[in-house]
Amino acid sequence: MRRLFVWALGIGCTLTVMSADAPPSTVTELNIDRYLGLWHQIAYIPNSFQKKCVSSVTAEYQKTRKGRIKVINRCLTKRGRFKSAEGRARINPKFEESGKLQVTFVKILTWIWPFGGDYWVLDIDKEYQLAIVGHPERKFLWILSRQTSLSETALRELGDKIAGFGYDPCKIIVSQPGVSKDK
Repeated sequence: MRRLFVWALGIGCTLTVMSADAPPSTVTELNIDRYLGLWHQIAYIPNSFQKKCVSSVTAEYQKTRKGRIKVINRCLTKRGRFKSAEGRARINPKFEESGKLQVTFVKILTWIWPFGGDYWVLDIDKEYQLAIVGHPERKFLWILSRQTSLSETALRELGDKIAGFGYDPCKIIVSQPGVSKDK
């Protein structure tokens, strides 16, 4: 799978990346209820907070009683243990657009939103099975799917979309598939 993804996005690496001066556009209407549930990380731009993750990376979104979104990120580490982090998400009040979320993993009695990061849904298919999520300054990017893998054609199309959002597809690496965590 790793070779396939590199090859598929390798075509995207030769594309001209759109200007990264302005933030990327997001989906105009994100149906949060349809977005809830389990997503598998297919690929991502490496980041410091996932450095211990080696496979089986998932993000699960659940609605809380207070109307926020509970975020549970999980992955398998090099030591063969599952690591998880719980956070909260909301529509970022600075933008008030459904595709521009803010996520925090910092809690001291209550969730601390000033430490929250931007989590923008750049693209999602009509069936809510495949999503591209990024950061407005292009620091982070994730390709998420309801399935654990994607076809070569889907990966190639995503490489084109990612370049269109101003991200460098050459920075993206495929996530290692892994085992499912029994709940």
